[in-house]
Amino acid sequence: MKTKSSSATAAPVAPAAGLKRINLAGIATTAPAAKAAKTYPELPDPDGQVAALVEGILEMSDHHVAGLKNVTMNESFFVGHFPGEPVMPGVLQIEAMAQVGGIFALSFVEDPQNYSTYFLKIDNVKFRQKVVPGDTLIFVNKIIEPIRRGIFIMKGTGYVGNRIVIEAELMAQIQKK
Repeated sequence: MKTKSSSATAAPVAPAAGLKRINLAGIATTAPAAKAAKTYPELPDPDGQVAALVEGILEMSDHHVAGLKNVTMNESFFVGHFPGEPVMPGVLQIEAMAQVGGIFALSFVEDPQNYSTYFLKIDNVKFRQKVVPGDTLIFVNKIIEPIRRGIFIMKGTGYVGNRIVIEAELMAQIQKK
């Protein structure tokens, strides 16, 4: 296995200090933004399928990844969450953030199809704003501790436009199948 080392308000913020700047302003806030996303078909999710909640990866480096989720009214969870006031469930926002992190973790091995990513812990989750149909979520996951024994600790931040809508710390491990 290859190894690589390594804002709490709703006001507009930079994506994350210390990262290569991702121009969020240049990314549309509706479904056509998916065309801007680069896909990584060689980096499957743990089940070997396309990451169901993520349209694509916008940027990836040794220290961070940025992924895209377009939120549309066509998604089945909006039927009951909530009638008359559709809001993307927080647990699905976390899952989308985790899928971006899983793709990132698998990028550190030579043969990702022979590995699975398992999330061990999710801490300090904060939901800052509602996510509604028409929003485009950009997840930026950054490694916050050196990778040891295949364990990744990442700080994830989700943006709609330049506003932080979700934050969490994720711990994942990659294991050979």
